[in-house]
Amino acid sequence: MRETHSLVYVVDDDASMRESVASLLRSAGVGVNTFASAQEFLVRCRTELPSCLVLDVRLPGLSGLDAQQELARMNIHVPIIFLTGYADIPTSVRAMKSGALEFLTKPFDDEALVAAVQQGIARSHAASRKDKSEREAPELVGSSPELQAVLKRAAAVALTDATVLIVGETGTGKELVAREIHARSQRSSRPLVSVNCGAIQPSLLLSELFGHEKGSFTGASQQRIGRFELADGGTILLDEIGELPLEAQVALLRVLQEREFERVGGNKTIRVDVRVIAATNRDLGAAIAAGKFKSDLFFRLNVFPIHVPALRERREDIPLLVEHFLRLRSRTSGTPLRKVDEWTMAMLQGYAWPGNIRELQNVIERWAIICGTDDISMDESWLPRDSTLPDSTTSAGVKPEPPPDDQQNLREYVEALERKLITRTMTAVGGNQSEAARRLGVSRGALLGRLRKYGPVAG
Repeated sequence: MRETHSLVYVVDDDASMRESVASLLRSAGVGVNTFASAQEFLVRCRTELPSCLVLDVRLPGLSGLDAQQELARMNIHVPIIFLTGYADIPTSVRAMKSGALEFLTKPFDDEALVAAVQQGIARSHAASRKDKSEREAPELVGSSPELQAVLKRAAAVALTDATVLIVGETGTGKELVAREIHARSQRSSRPLVSVNCGAIQPSLLLSELFGHEKGSFTGASQQRIGRFELADGGTILLDEIGELPLEAQVALLRVLQEREFERVGGNKTIRVDVRVIAATNRDLGAAIAAGKFKSDLFFRLNVFPIHVPALRERREDIPLLVEHFLRLRSRTSGTPLRKVDEWTMAMLQGYAWPGNIRELQNVIERWAIICGTDDISMDESWLPRDSTLPDSTTSAGVKPEPPPDDQQNLREYVEALERKLITRTMTAVGGNQSEAARRLGVSRGALLGRLRKYGPVAG
């Protein structure tokens, strides 16, 4: 989506009021576009964002408050000034709690409206500068061959409209890969709409995906636009696709095949141009065998699969990730940038990380709080423990030992520890590489890469 500087949208079904507000703002040097309905405005904002929105509360079809909720669902944040001809205190409280900048009752004071709009524009520009700064900060952090392979595949598929299936354990960064694909695609100026298929009640999922008409079921007091319609021209991320109920799988299959659907309770066919990215931490093959996932939907989704490796499969990225998280904390909290001592870093690289990157980030955040302004130095008792693992520090039950030589650098120490761990594991399994990879919690390809690096170790 493209944002135009100092552009304000005015949404009001009263033509005279709409033009009066537009004329007032134009006289203050502000660019204005006007709309007679929330639906008309929502279609436009998918491609061009205003700096501020002047929105009537009572509108035909979708109300102003409904439009505010739709913007939130689209992850669009625009300063909103509500206008109303009714002094409705509960409505005004609801609007302000939902993030409205101002709530003015008609007839309003011209200077108050202009001042509110100028404040909204200033806030929008400040947020835009902050967003730009945050976008420049890397999110997919690491230099390991495993991560670079993921980035290479993401870059290749981004240039197409192919459907992508991202698989990997919880916390590995599947959503970040999806965002990387969208950002590199020709759809990057259009919305990326995310849906967590496992977090929505099954009875409401079809409405969430495809929308519903007013009166289509109990509680459907207004027409609602679904996520696919909101993502038109852009990308939709179906996270936790393995949790999708069978009924919704059938409906999704039709959208993937025909690129069309009807809202719940409606008979009008809606065509959309949407790029679909799905993500899951489940074994969809096992789900198909159990009758919980449709095989034809799987084949539609699995056009271009991307496997995101677990953190234990790319341990060399842990120092870069730790530094990244510490920099983020320093920037957001305004505290000095802390460092992690060598022994603590080696301990972090020895731990199995069942929660992957998300768990690492939580640990760094917790340690930074505990250590205050000091550099981070902890013993293994501060690491999270998982009863399913043989040991709290490695997936093969080998604890890292303190560096025997003060002159030994971190890389040499970690490589020695890693070689020792692989040697013990290969000996324990009689040289069976597949079993060793399973016990170490890495892919067989990753293990073979380490064996080539260190030479024959056992078996």
